[in-house]
Amino acid sequence: MGGEIAGLSVSDGRVVVAGTTHNSDLASGATVNTAHAGGKDVFVLSLDPSLTADGNDRITFFGGAGDDTAADMQVRDGKVWLTGVHDRPLGGLEDDPTEAYAARLDAQTGAVEWSRVWQGAGNQAAPATLAVAAGGAACWTGLACRPV
Repeated sequence: MGGEIAGLSVSDGRVVVAGTTHNSDLASGATVNTAHAGGKDVFVLSLDPSLTADGNDRITFFGGAGDDTAADMQVRDGKVWLTGVHDRPLGGLEDDPTEAYAARLDAQTGAVEWSRVWQGAGNQAAPATLAVAAGGAACWTGLACRPV
């Protein structure tokens, strides 16, 4: 359904996968922490490492009614850090204005613990990578670093 994977990690004995999808039924059988909001949403999926159905499997959708993307994912101390394009109008053109986001969430509970949205030069924000240092800071181009 037009989705893609932005990152894969193992954290706290769970497999964590993040990406984007139009499919609100992406992980049928997993507990849905936050429902799909429409358009293309970011997802964070927490799975048993055996990749067999497990009562602790969780999926969290992150985004608005428009199209959201996950450009990069990092996992640090059990928290999932994401960056990408935020809530682009459905059916938008390449040169339409875009906003970027950075967020930290808990893959098991779905709680969004921190998030920021910003516009880039010419209203064309499109982050590509994210760096998070343990005991340091998380930094995004065009946005100040934040202590981790």
